[in-house]
Amino acid sequence: HGLKAMDMSGFSDPYVIISVRRRGTLRSKRKTKVVKKNLNPKWDQEFSFQVLPSDQIVFEVRDWDRFTKDEPIGNVSLHVSDLPARSETRWLTLSSGGGGLRVQFTLE
Repeated sequence: HGLKAMDMSGFSDPYVIISVRRRGTLRSKRKTKVVKKNLNPKWDQEFSFQVLPSDQIVFEVRDWDRFTKDEPIGNVSLHVSDLPARSETRWLTLSSGGGGLRVQFTLE
């Protein structure tokens, strides 16, 4: 929500790469769909990961570009041990003033 405009049109074509890292090593990675020309995207997608309390979850928001390299909008990370035992929705503020993400976590 409130993402940075990265394109000359005043919009971005955002998507999110969600990575799980264990002791700095990539364990798993998923990517959302691209939402074109939107600064307040709603992905409404669900991903499942097998995690340990010591794992780190990294959210990288990027701007998709057809002819050039995709640009970073911002990122945020958290440790699984900081999540509640059940379900919670959190607002995560992105680095570089890129806006934020509302994410729902469910641990089973």
